[in-house]
Amino acid sequence: MAILLATLLTFVGLMLIFQLIYFEISRKRALRVNNLVWFEQFNRPFNYTGTASMVVLCIICYMIGGTDAPFMSAQWFLELIIFVACGVIADAIVQFIIIKYGKFRCRQQIQSATHLMKEIEELKRGDEEDYGYEVSAPLYDEVAITKSYVHPEDHLAFMTVDKGQFVKDYKDYPTATFDIEPYTETSEVEATLEGLPVKATKLTESNLLPFKDERIDVLMDQFSNYDKNEVLRVLKPNGTFIVNQNGSENLHEFLSMYMPFKMRGVWDMNSCAMTLAEAGFEVVETKEDKGYIRFHNLRQIQTYFRKVAPEVAENVAQYKSFYMNALDQIKQNTYFQLTTYRFLVVAKKNF
Repeated sequence: MAILLATLLTFVGLMLIFQLIYFEISRKRALRVNNLVWFEQFNRPFNYTGTASMVVLCIICYMIGGTDAPFMSAQWFLELIIFVACGVIADAIVQFIIIKYGKFRCRQQIQSATHLMKEIEELKRGDEEDYGYEVSAPLYDEVAITKSYVHPEDHLAFMTVDKGQFVKDYKDYPTATFDIEPYTETSEVEATLEGLPVKATKLTESNLLPFKDERIDVLMDQFSNYDKNEVLRVLKPNGTFIVNQNGSENLHEFLSMYMPFKMRGVWDMNSCAMTLAEAGFEVVETKEDKGYIRFHNLRQIQTYFRKVAPEVAENVAQYKSFYMNALDQIKQNTYFQLTTYRFLVVAKKNF
């Protein structure tokens, strides 16, 4: 019995040391990035769920450490069972201690997180909208710029991702106008453009632009992905390609939380212009717009994301880290700010 108790206490002591070190590292990281969800977990009832992984780990350690008992004998199995039991019990005890320690160590952050979660829960129960958020004044007008390159007799094509709404608001269509929607059924786009002299279409089955060679005078890309070689193919000699896109710094406060690996690359005005120049275009005009959106409550954030990323607005629980961080900043600064970044590049096909 004494040996068994000593084994258990050894397990508890060693695991507790490692868990405390890991806890402090995690706590400092959570404070640095203001991850209030990490603190909120200590407010939940204790529920030990590590049995399976601990059993596997103990079996591996037992097999490596060895024993004086003959392999696969009754004594060997008995000692294995005792060893595994000690490991699982010790793990449960240590996890319970860490939860209690965390509640004491982080009581202020836990209290703040609990209050914030109550307000976030209220957000789930409402569907009203609040458009009172502040948007910085745009530094360029992509519609006006596009119209300056289009003539009445031109063939104009758009590539958009908003079911045709941008093209509907564009107005002043030349002789032949097309709207390519890569990710939306053509029937939905046609419903938006009903009554307008615009033909809705999509990419071919091979993901190519739906035009013969050198048929388009102006191709305007509004926030859509594109193949620069395909653009070159369909543009007439001296045709114009206009790119208006969000850069990698757009909404980076949100993206860095949920898509950290995608944030490593840089997509901005200079990199876009460089890739087009390398493909054979002549870059004739560039514009940048570095701005912000300021929200004064969570409902404004939800309203905004219903337009740009509906899954974020509807799945509040999935994105609660973002909402909790935003609400905390609203309480401290009276607003939460997202960075916006978009750019425009106009390039000519000079052959």
